[in-house]
Formats: sequence, C-alpha cells, structure tokens
Amino acid sequence: MDTLLENMDHAAGQDGHPVTITGARAAAQRLLIRLSVRAGSFAPDPGLGSRLHKLSPALAGPERDRLALHYAQEALLPEGAKVCSARTRPIRGKSEALAISLQVSLGGERFPLEVAI
Repeated sequence: MDTLLENMDHAAGQDGHPVTITGARAAAQRLLIRLSVRAGSFAPDPGLGSRLHKLSPALAGPERDRLALHYAQEALLPEGAKVCSARTRPIRGKSEALAISLQVSLGGERFPLEVAI
C-alpha cells in the first residue's frame, strides 16, 4: 500500500486524508518515481533513480530511444520490472525536455508509463 502522488505532493481525498493505492497502480507509481529521480541524488538511497536526465534532445531518435531503453531497464531492475520498449519525443515549447513512453512488464502484467525529463 502506498499514498497517491499528484503534482509532486500527496493527493487528498474528499475527507482530506491521503488517498491510498495498491496493486498495479502502486507498482506503476514506484516505477515512475525510479524513472523520474536522477540517479544518485536521493541520499537515503543512492541506488534510487535513473540516468534518463542524461538523454539529449540533440541525439537522433533511434539512438536516443536505444539509450532511453537502456537507462530505464537499469533503473527498474531493482523492482523486478522489464522494459519492453522505449520511445522518446521532444516536448513542444520546452527545447531541452523529452517525453519518454515505455512499455513495462511487472508481475506478469504489461502496462504503459510515460515520464517527462
């Protein structure tokens, strides 16, 4: 069980208490956290995070996708997840930002994730 995060904060229900999540939704959130955090930047757990922030929008699409797949697999390995595919695309209006769409397999389930860096 975990608490739902929205806009970098805990989501509150109508009663004002944190919203709890379980199962696939909690697993997906854990994976997104691992992908979004810069590798080595979280002092209590230096192994948490990914190197996705190192991707350059200047790289050609296929090379950038290949690196995104590698970095995502590396980050999600401790969770037991397998990254099946990765596609990157620039984010309009943000010259240095990328959106990374992933297909991830975890616990026999396959689901999409998207992270912006």
